[in-house]
Amino acid sequence: MSELRWNEWEVVECLGVLPEIDETWHRWHKFRVEKDGLVLKVEVCEFLNLVSVELSRISDTEPLFYSLFFVRGEVSYQNEKKLNYLKLNNCHIPL
Repeated sequence: MSELRWNEWEVVECLGVLPEIDETWHRWHKFRVEKDGLVLKVEVCEFLNLVSVELSRISDTEPLFYSLFFVRGEVSYQNEKKLNYLKLNNCHIPL
């Protein structure tokens, strides 16, 4: 399996935060954004081609939304006129 194609600095630019790097189990880049009472967590494991996304309220322990993506393509930063986002190209959602 090849490594995930992504640019860490594009994700930093999109989310506006630096990652915490966790190397206890493979290598995960963990991004955390807090805004308007919500927490967005985006975690990237480049060696396993995984991206996890979690959205929760700051006051809650259970997330409102969680999904894990197996990305066969690349993670790319899309900077459009009125919208910035991360695009997961050719990805699968494991069941």
